[in-house]
Amino acid sequence: PGSAERQLFDDFLVARRNAEAASLFAHDSGRYPLTGVGDVNTYALFAEAFAQLMAPDGRAGFIVPTGIATDDSTKAYFESITRNASLVSLYDFENRDGIFPAVHRSYKFCLLTLGSASAAQFVCFATNIEQLADPRRRFVLNAEDIALLSPITRTAPVFRSSFDKGLTLKIAKNCEPFFQSWDFKLIQGTFHSSSDSGSFSSQSEGSGWVQLYEPRMLHQFDHRYNEYNEGRWNSATEPQKTPSWIPKSRYFVPSKLLLERLGNQADGYALAYRRVSRNTDERTMIASILPSKCVNENGVLVLLPSKSSYDNAFLLGVLNSVVVDYQLRQKDCFSLTNSDVRSLSVMAGRSCTEADFAFIVPRVLELTYTANDLSPWAEDLGYDGPPFAFNPERRAVLRAELDACYARLYSLTRDELRYILDPADVMGADYPSETFRVLKNSEIRKFGEYRTARLVMREFDRMALADAAHEPYQSLLVPPPGQPSSPQYSSIGVLRGEDDARLAGLVMAIIRQAGALPRQHLTLALTAAHTPAVKTSLSEQAEADRLAAYYQSHEALFLPARLERLQTMLSFFEDAGAICVEQQGAWIAAVPNATLPAGLIVEQGTEEIADILLRAVRASLERQVADAPDATSQPSTKRA
Repeated sequence: PGSAERQLFDDFLVARRNAEAASLFAHDSGRYPLTGVGDVNTYALFAEAFAQLMAPDGRAGFIVPTGIATDDSTKAYFESITRNASLVSLYDFENRDGIFPAVHRSYKFCLLTLGSASAAQFVCFATNIEQLADPRRRFVLNAEDIALLSPITRTAPVFRSSFDKGLTLKIAKNCEPFFQSWDFKLIQGTFHSSSDSGSFSSQSEGSGWVQLYEPRMLHQFDHRYNEYNEGRWNSATEPQKTPSWIPKSRYFVPSKLLLERLGNQADGYALAYRRVSRNTDERTMIASILPSKCVNENGVLVLLPSKSSYDNAFLLGVLNSVVVDYQLRQKDCFSLTNSDVRSLSVMAGRSCTEADFAFIVPRVLELTYTANDLSPWAEDLGYDGPPFAFNPERRAVLRAELDACYARLYSLTRDELRYILDPADVMGADYPSETFRVLKNSEIRKFGEYRTARLVMREFDRMALADAAHEPYQSLLVPPPGQPSSPQYSSIGVLRGEDDARLAGLVMAIIRQAGALPRQHLTLALTAAHTPAVKTSLSEQAEADRLAAYYQSHEALFLPARLERLQTMLSFFEDAGAICVEQQGAWIAAVPNATLPAGLIVEQGTEEIADILLRAVRASLERQVADAPDATSQPSTKRA
């Protein structure tokens, strides 16, 4: 008694007694029926007291954390003030510019005004007072809008601009929320890293153990994104992803225990997504097919009672689409709650045609079936071939085709899809909204362009053109999606992939069109994309436009590293008996009636492009000769 430790203990007892008493009063007194729930925060009680004290024709304004409108614990309060038409305005701020210097710069607060109003004025993500006057940031929501946008929680969406509000409302009106459009069950993991850790082992102890998947091991359409090795997580590399490779996990669990957790039903593949994911990451919804339902608490299984693999493929495609991700970016979330996901406007498979499934399923199959451990999944989709190669370039096109398809199913216009991909592309660089900024910046660093946007819009436009011409859409991919690649491609061969095969097809088309030509002409034709004099030598604008469109859709063919292998291709053609090389390589001639070498891809329109390139080169060279001071000094391009 009398010691400093005793005094500290007594102070602790008093503080605990006060906290418990205050909590009991908030929960059980009836004074705070809307906010006296859960882990009570005094700001919520403060806000409810204002609503109670305000006269019927009065007004109240106060500053509280923005969570008053977005958090699950205060949803009853926010629903009450919107349903009773008591919300006048909510102006949300980020403290990024230090409006309150003593408060952390990431803190969000709002100016909340109560009164009588049929609809409320909103501004979100403001950083200074002047932005409240920006009409692009201001939008109006009434109780019906909020019910449509947040059908489960009735909390406020957080739109950066009025256009975001209008576009998200359009999507919600065109498509039912997930919990109505699909019959499904969400399971937050089959094991918990804390309560079940006593059953885990850091290594497999035989056939009676199952790998525990952690969500960081998966990414969109990829169940082998990361592995746990030597005490750390490492990103899997493309060469690793052979069909037989299985990423190492951190833990294993007894298969008998997994069977108990699954209600004595056999384990198998399942659709799962990451629960921990922010709306400011490259992508927010990250889902894939896993070979097992053995997942920890940070992964959420999406189980369909129908157990239809086709439904799973359709649902996986739409969950990973930019349209669904765009919706999640209008929510103030640092992790995906069940209500966040259940309230998304998710296109239902039953609303689509057989043609839609025929388009979507092969692409999802190829994106997901890259390993032997998902062979049951492939078999249920009707595929009995080998796993597909993990080719990042081809996968980018497959995903772009899916995104374009789902955008059309959601009835989006071209400009609406452009906006979803990059608001600045439609509205200008100073527009106060962003969607996939992190993805855009990452791709610009990696590829020198926002590749996702270009590919998605290219396929969206090609689908629109096919519709206008009453023709079926044709993928640029060879072989078509969902069909195994030709076996002649090899990382050490002459034709290392589809782009090599397309370039080889174009080279042969040029040689055959010419019959015989100087090697110089062939090189100029293939480098015309980087040679202004050649590109501008075409007299017909239509041909110039046709060539420009071909370069845009086939730019990978003309990368310098690929063109450097031209001599290797020519040697391959010569060995195959398709060409003759004369004058120590200066002249190349096509062998009449020779069979096309194996593995070449000659697309529809390749012959036309070859003809345009040849004429452009000849015209360019003729212009150079005419402009030269002494034409006789020009090198001869005639065959000896």
